[in-house]
Amino acid sequence: MYDLMDLVRGSLGFILIVLLICYIFAIPFFTSWLASQKGYSGVWFLLGLIFGILAFLAIGFAPDKNINEIASTVDSLKKSLKNQNTVKTNNNDEKE
Repeated sequence: MYDLMDLVRGSLGFILIVLLICYIFAIPFFTSWLASQKGYSGVWFLLGLIFGILAFLAIGFAPDKNINEIASTVDSLKKSLKNQNTVKTNNNDEKE
């Protein structure tokens, strides 16, 4: 017969297995996602599967390959805003 402790051990084991499976698939997924956001290849899923949280931390601290792209976008936005302010200033001067 089963007593309460057998039931708790069984359900606790099931919960731990579910958490372990979630960990096994979540860490590689997020590692791969973060790598793609930073401009790295898809090999990071495999690294996340093998090394787990260490691979996630490695890609987390890795430099962003898209930084030049981001910087050029920011520069173009700054120029665009500067041009808009210049046009508004010229229009205000003409009205007076």
